Amino acid sequence: MPIASLRNIPASFGCQTLFVTVADAVESTEKWAKLKAKPSNLQMASVVICPASLVSHWVFECEKYFASRLVYSTHSGSRVLFVVNPVRYHALTKEKRRKLRCSLGHQVLELERQRANKLGCTHIAILHVVVTSYAIAAADCQDLVHIPCMLKVKSDKTISPAASAQGTFHYCIVDEAHKISNPASRSTKACKTVGMHSRHRIALTGMLCKSR
Repeated sequence: MPIASLRNIPASFGCQTLFVTVADAVESTEKWAKLKAKPSNLQMASVVICPASLVSHWVFECEKYFASRLVYSTHSGSRVLFVVNPVRYHALTKEKRRKLRCSLGHQVLELERQRANKLGCTHIAILHVVVTSYAIAAADCQDLVHIPCMLKVKSDKTISPAASAQGTFHYCIVDEAHKISNPASRSTKACKTVGMHSRHRIALTGMLCKSR
């Protein structure tokens, strides 16, 4: 899928938001790849907070539109393998969520390294899209904001966005944002906390909201 066409695909607001998120991540990856002459890897994360009934829909859209890997060449001649990895952070016990946070990125990176070698790519960039519900976000708020830092893999050939972005999410997307209109609710406070640890914030809603 050409990078230039990501922003022009007709789809729902949620899908268009994903396209914008991925396109922006690809542009950031291109800038990063120009600065890295040696083979290296980049892992970044975006978070989607939505009602529990829409978690599966967001994951499905990610898998549908970004199932194929993007391979492109930079002006410096480096070949980059870009991967979108949807993560369902919902309907799991507290212990399973902890294990998921700790293992996030390791298995995906090892798998993509093998594919990158076959495709002749010197750089790997992985965008993890963490999809969770309002209830889980409120319960694991402090743990969620540490995910970008935990993506750091201790390897000489691997770098982490935590060093340059101070452990922030690339995007924070809040779907059905009218559900956080009450500033005193746990969901609203959780979304604000996660949003403060994100470089870009997007709120999606189809209902009118009062200005406060």
